[in-house]
Amino acid sequence: MSIFNDEYQSGKFWHEQGYDLKELIDSNFTTKKGLQLFDNWYSTYLYYKKYFRSIKTILEIGVGSGIHVINFERLGFDVTGIEPDKNACDLINSKLKHGKCINGFFENLQLEQKFDMIYMYHTLEHIKNPKELLEKCKNNLNDKGKIIIVVPDCTSPEKKERSKQNKYHLGFFTKQDLSQLLTSCGFEIIDISSLKHVTKLSYQRFFRILKNNRLEILGSLFFPYYPFVKTNKTDGFEIRCIAQNKGV
Repeated sequence: MSIFNDEYQSGKFWHEQGYDLKELIDSNFTTKKGLQLFDNWYSTYLYYKKYFRSIKTILEIGVGSGIHVINFERLGFDVTGIEPDKNACDLINSKLKHGKCINGFFENLQLEQKFDMIYMYHTLEHIKNPKELLEKCKNNLNDKGKIIIVVPDCTSPEKKERSKQNKYHLGFFTKQDLSQLLTSCGFEIIDISSLKHVTKLSYQRFFRILKNNRLEILGSLFFPYYPFVKTNKTDGFEIRCIAQNKGV
């Protein structure tokens, strides 16, 4: 768990981040912030799309706004989410047709079900003991089950310092750090990459025009993971990693 359990449970965290969860969810993420969240989810899904073809069940830890778990269900997956904010859980459950969002902290729950995939999007950096959480994840993964983790990229000193300025961030990862952590918990790394935002205004305008005309597929030929692009430099915004449960 985190040292900010009360803030997460009460909704104070989201208030401080400037998000109105009810507005986001009731609007089906069609507000400006909602569309940004959707783009981030869709970019991550496209990045790992080939790995989703062989799975049916997904457990998301740290559901937050619900953008990921709600859209995974819309794609036909059997979804379960865990979120400490009860109000957020109630809102998300009102949108889910078959899946469910459980109110609580993953570390405190005893889930009997095993899943094909565990998904954590900008969650692990909020955890006080990430190794303990990842070891518990293994108990809820099927043999050869996959885990997807997205965290801020703290490779550069500047990005690490910026992450440290967020009081809710307790962990700071490079690709090497995250790889070593997962390996030590019995996972096999399949892919780990750093991505940065597409920042050129000309590209942003180009994609906006395509989107307004429902021609996003043309943009995907140039930037398949828009609004992100892979980078091998130290200018990454986030690290995306997929690993496989090696079993006992």
